[in-house]
Amino acid sequence: VYKIETDEDMIVKASELIVRTSLEVSDDRIGSESKVLDVLAEEGIDRVPRKIYFEDSEFLGQPVLAQTFIGDQDIEIGDMNHEQKDNFAEMLANLHSISPESFNEAFDEDEPEKVSMEYELEGNFEKYSREPFEEYVEKVDKVDERVKSLFEKQKRLFDEMIESEGFLPWRMTHGDPSNNVRASKDEIFMIDWELSRPGVPRFELVYMFRHNNMDEEAREEFLELYRQYRSTSDFADRKAEKWEKFLAFNDMIWAAKRKERVKDMDEDAKKYEKMFEKRLNELEEMWD
Repeated sequence: VYKIETDEDMIVKASELIVRTSLEVSDDRIGSESKVLDVLAEEGIDRVPRKIYFEDSEFLGQPVLAQTFIGDQDIEIGDMNHEQKDNFAEMLANLHSISPESFNEAFDEDEPEKVSMEYELEGNFEKYSREPFEEYVEKVDKVDERVKSLFEKQKRLFDEMIESEGFLPWRMTHGDPSNNVRASKDEIFMIDWELSRPGVPRFELVYMFRHNNMDEEAREEFLELYRQYRSTSDFADRKAEKWEKFLAFNDMIWAAKRKERVKDMDEDAKKYEKMFEKRLNELEEMWD
């Protein structure tokens, strides 16, 4: 990622640009972000980067995406004042109101406007529970029985939830709203759209709350602001707490794998041991 500053506006009428290029591992993400920025522009979503140029060519050797620089400071939700939180809530609500139609056209896909719990969980259970657990088992000499017990609970929860009757709204989501927020005074901007695609808005909020370490009071405050601009699904609201268990398990098993990877490095091993125990205890409390 390169930031380009100029004394005067260039031909693209922007004095600050971000140029993103990629190693082979990230090629798809650069191209995806380019398409998502087109979708956001078509839907009239502002306070996001404006795409200037994208090319994925043999001549350049790798994808290149040029876009406007936006927001002059990184900010976390916990550091926002009331006006900034309201501004951010409105922005997310606007994003979460976009049906998959524009996305489908840009990506040549056929995502529906509403999905069953089975549709939402099928791949996510593999992503957040089964695959991380199997990777953990391969890394350790002896499986921690507490981890094994929690995985069995995750499997039972998955079986229970996919039997749920009802449908979830399927709308555009950011994909990682926790770490990609910028501010200029009270105005909030969002960057890094390479993971954006249709999903369940209420579950994205759960992810954001969790990864910003927001307590119950802070979550309710933000939801109240958000619901001024967009109603949440009653069905998704009822499933939000259970959905968080999948995320919490993934966080815990990540720390468990990391602990094993660095166990020969005393300082790092102690750091991740503490992280693992903290996350494991938290998940056990969620199940009590």
